[in-house]
Amino acid sequence: MPTPSIYLNLEDDVNKIIQRVKREKARELVLVCPRRCFLFSDSINLRLLKKQVDLLDKEVFILTMDEVGQMYAREAGFRLKFLPKGPVHGGMGDIRRGETQKSPVEPGNSPANIVAGAVSNLKNLIHKPESKPKKAPARPLPKVRITESVYPEVSEQKNIQEQKKRHRTYRKVSLFMVAVCLLLILSLVFLVLPKATVAVYPKTDPLTRDWNIMLSLAASSTDATNLILPATPVNQNLDETNKFTSQGKLQVGNQATGTVEIYNFTKEPLSLKASTTILTLGSNNYLLAQDLTNIRPTTYINAATKEVNSGSLTPPVDVIAQQGGDSYNVPAGTRLEITNQVFGSRPQLLFAKTVDAIAGGTTRYLSVITDGDLVAAQNSLAGQAVQDLRTQLNGKGLVLADNAYSVTSPVFTPDQPSGTQTPDFNAELKVQISGVAFSMADLQQLITDRINQTLPSGETLTINDPQKEITYSASNINLSAGAATLSVHFEGSAVMNVDVSDVEQELVGKNLSQANDLLLSKSSIDHVTIYLAPSWQKNFPLLASKIKVSIVSILDAE
Repeated sequence: MPTPSIYLNLEDDVNKIIQRVKREKARELVLVCPRRCFLFSDSINLRLLKKQVDLLDKEVFILTMDEVGQMYAREAGFRLKFLPKGPVHGGMGDIRRGETQKSPVEPGNSPANIVAGAVSNLKNLIHKPESKPKKAPARPLPKVRITESVYPEVSEQKNIQEQKKRHRTYRKVSLFMVAVCLLLILSLVFLVLPKATVAVYPKTDPLTRDWNIMLSLAASSTDATNLILPATPVNQNLDETNKFTSQGKLQVGNQATGTVEIYNFTKEPLSLKASTTILTLGSNNYLLAQDLTNIRPTTYINAATKEVNSGSLTPPVDVIAQQGGDSYNVPAGTRLEITNQVFGSRPQLLFAKTVDAIAGGTTRYLSVITDGDLVAAQNSLAGQAVQDLRTQLNGKGLVLADNAYSVTSPVFTPDQPSGTQTPDFNAELKVQISGVAFSMADLQQLITDRINQTLPSGETLTINDPQKEITYSASNINLSAGAATLSVHFEGSAVMNVDVSDVEQELVGKNLSQANDLLLSKSSIDHVTIYLAPSWQKNFPLLASKIKVSIVSILDAE
């Protein structure tokens, strides 16, 4: 009896196959599997299927032309079935239909028997009268759902070897690509990205010097030994004009007015003249509007409480502020002290109180030209003339020191006289300035040459900021002789010479501590600043071209 076959579909999974196996009553079954079916997508599927059919106590064979499926089936423990080799008959796909006759190579059929049987059949056909052959009953064809061709395995071992060979080739290519990527990453991390910047600060020695240098019109070059500096004569007429603001103020505001009552506790009648009497409140003064005579003594109703008898007071008198301004306005009931040239100041015996508020004072000023305004304007124009002259000389590289010039023949002309009420005025000044100037470059050269005469070897004087390091003033100017004395004070530093040639090669691969020790071992270096990039970099780059070393000057360090 032939072994029943189960024809699988491409999408059948393990569960569907097991259900179909359970429905078959035969113990031995053949699973006919098409190429690239779902069962062969993973070797685990066949292992699970093998466990299930073993539990069902069935012997299952695998019939397929899928090489991978055959390999997975063997690994899972399945036995394989192969179609017999022979001519291809009409049928469905790659599965050959069952034959109605037994295979000529069945056991028990020898070649002699086969030949004898063939001869006997031939004789019967010759001598037997013709008869209409009977049709064999139609044998139902099995339902086949396989759409791909299945052909016998030509050389299973050869296919397995070729598959292993492809796996080895794929593995070699993969390892090569990984090695190339790793090499590129390592090159990027260790050669391309790392950078180092080193700023070297050389050691310096502070220097302070003072000299009295002779400015001479007769000298043609600097003389550092004798401290002689060439000078240039200056003699120029200048005309300066400008507009100035009047600083004088004239109070033209309204004066405050009001009335007060006089309190006289002298027990005697008094007389007060307006011209000799002043009422004061703080710094403000008030005047009586008229002379007062026969000011009666003031009495108390109750001496214990010092309640004043208002009937003993004189009638209210008018007062006026000494100057205009709103600061003279005061409320009613304010006490004012009285000072008289004859009576003097006795605030406990004689004073006044405002009856009504002293009001009406306003503040308003007018600008007035004063003598001080004219003097300040003349001095300002003279200073402006000197500054303009220095600007002209600076364009030529010359300096006009303080006290190295004189301003003569000033002619000052304001457009308004002193006392004029005006907020501003114009003024003109014509002067003649004579003196001696010198070149700042010559002074720096003289200082450098003078100090370098005493500097030890390995140090260099560099003047970075002359305005901060060099101060000077002139004295003993003698214009007729064309000479002057220039007092110079210098505060600077001598910088040690630093040789950083080829230091980049020495820093290759060093860490921060080693680099610091290497650089600071040079006696001419004071300190260094090191920057490594990227931020995770801990060592110097492996290429010297990625290391930049620069010397920082004193001016840059500040």
